[in-house]
Amino acid sequence: REQREKAGESSGPLPHHNPEMPTLAADPQALLRAPLSLVDDEFVNLDIQALKTGANVNITAPLAAALANGARNAIPCLNTVRPEHVEMGALVRFVGMVQDVRDPEFYAGVYEEVLQSGERSLRTSKYRDILNLAPGSHCRPRNDCIWQRTPVVCMPIPARTLWAETAMVGDTSVHALVRPAPASRSSASLKRAMGEDDGLAAVGANAEAAADDAMEVDSLVMKKARPGEDVALVCGDCQNISDANDGSSTTSAGADAAFTRVDAHGSCLLKVYETADGQDELRVNDLVEVFGVLDRQNDDGAPTADDGAFGLLAHEERKRQPPASSQPRVHCIAVRRLGSKYHPLLADVDSREEALALEGARARALELRAAAVSAFASVLGGDGLTAEFLLLSSISRILARHGDAPLGKLSLNITACPPPPSGAQHSPVFEGVQRALTGLFPFVSSQRLSVNELNAAAFVPAKDHEANCLRYGTLQLPNGAALLVDETTLEPGQLKETGVRNINALSELCGKQNLAFDFTYCSVDFPADVSVIVISAAKSMLPCSVHVPLRVQPAAPAADARLADEAFLSAVRGYLGLAARAVQLAVPEGLASALQEDFVSSRAREPDVSADDFSRWLTCARLHAASNLAAEVTFEHYSAIKQMDVGRRERLRAHQVEI
Repeated sequence: REQREKAGESSGPLPHHNPEMPTLAADPQALLRAPLSLVDDEFVNLDIQALKTGANVNITAPLAAALANGARNAIPCLNTVRPEHVEMGALVRFVGMVQDVRDPEFYAGVYEEVLQSGERSLRTSKYRDILNLAPGSHCRPRNDCIWQRTPVVCMPIPARTLWAETAMVGDTSVHALVRPAPASRSSASLKRAMGEDDGLAAVGANAEAAADDAMEVDSLVMKKARPGEDVALVCGDCQNISDANDGSSTTSAGADAAFTRVDAHGSCLLKVYETADGQDELRVNDLVEVFGVLDRQNDDGAPTADDGAFGLLAHEERKRQPPASSQPRVHCIAVRRLGSKYHPLLADVDSREEALALEGARARALELRAAAVSAFASVLGGDGLTAEFLLLSSISRILARHGDAPLGKLSLNITACPPPPSGAQHSPVFEGVQRALTGLFPFVSSQRLSVNELNAAAFVPAKDHEANCLRYGTLQLPNGAALLVDETTLEPGQLKETGVRNINALSELCGKQNLAFDFTYCSVDFPADVSVIVISAAKSMLPCSVHVPLRVQPAAPAADARLADEAFLSAVRGYLGLAARAVQLAVPEGLASALQEDFVSSRAREPDVSADDFSRWLTCARLHAASNLAAEVTFEHYSAIKQMDVGRRERLRAHQVEI
């Protein structure tokens, strides 16, 4: 208290911790029921220095302890539970991909609650948008405690398969339990102002400017709260007052449906407060699991004359944002980055658990690999060669970039595929490969190419300047995803400007592994790592790394019967995940010189062998070694790939003669 008085703060009565009250940190269930109460308990024990940034106002330690004790599956997951089935202010979790990172916003992290008796208490507004005040009291913002948070739009991971989502979300048997209302006064009956810019994101480029703006409009927006009112404390300019007894305000069904159709996609608006030491800020396409406080009510009351210019601007900004009913808000307590090599059945990269899994998979690598190849061959008419290339393409990952070339990536074009039968949407080869991929890999997307769809679809994310948001594009996929393209459905027609842009975007993704986000006045390339597999009748118009004509066998063998067993199928899925992680293999120095000598002798025998062929052989040799979970690339892996390429080139020559 003396430190706060020296800093020029109020010398009135300050909150204190009641030693007779049981601490919530010792009760994991209390954390699940009332996380904001625990935040309040942590706040009262902080000194003045901690109040300057708010970094120490967190409950990550008790949350980590609760998760270590098996509380993860007891936390409602917004991937499977509708937000309206969860109590406001409850602890929730969400697994998704960062779709958009918006400008930081600034808010008054500390305020004074002034009771009718004149007693004053310092409280925090962290993890909240709307504050609940005692009857007859009012709040007084403190312009010397301006804190920062970043709004992030996070959507369910695109292209996730059913089995992968089940593995990511976990046991859903308890998710439908409705949490009891939070016990603390400050966390009960929470309401929020619609839109992510409830803070000072629209009025300042930094915290100092935000504080100046807040002081300028402070006298205009400090309204006296009626008994039982909730007050939105957003540094003055964006303050909103709503009656706690009225419940949440409603949004028109038409507007709600429109936002759900265009914007939501099951997404959440995350309010990210801090990142762990040594970690970068969240970026577009990052995969995350977040734990936070649910906030899903709207406050779309009309502005008043007392709101001032900043209040009117904030109200107009909120009107353009999706309502909380279609895009719930989650105030993040902890963010777990899943990483670019994430697999729902595997432990974290470089962990002891992963090392044990790799050791066990290596002992069964031959049978697991053979089962995966048999699954692919069974849907390719028994074509084992194409199945081998499909396996290599599916596990390929970018090792490095040399100019525009993504080293290590292998895009595949399966040619000589039949068109869709009468009345069907896709080629039978496409449908078979899609079934196999979705059964074995966690993230698989498909795209049917036709003139109408190319002219109408939105392949790339685009900035909506009117709504100040980034619209989702179907090519915005997580790293490691497989994209299956059906080119057999493409017929002659006139491509419009949108169609040309979509084809160019698909070509850039296939050839350079870049996706250009459309910001109207310019485009910005974002790196991608997607395995593109094209099904076509003739050579694809997309720049694929390798083209393999399909050769259907008279008697196609069935897939490995053990794949019907769930345990064996999970083992194959885990093996494929480990193979994709193992592509960063060492090439012994002696082997490198031997491979160069072999390339020289190959060119002497076949003058049409090019440097591109040699580069493809090296890429495939590395992938072949990874598919066997080998520790390093050997000459045997390289020789096997050259033998596969001989068969592929023979098919190409035969196919050209047939044409």
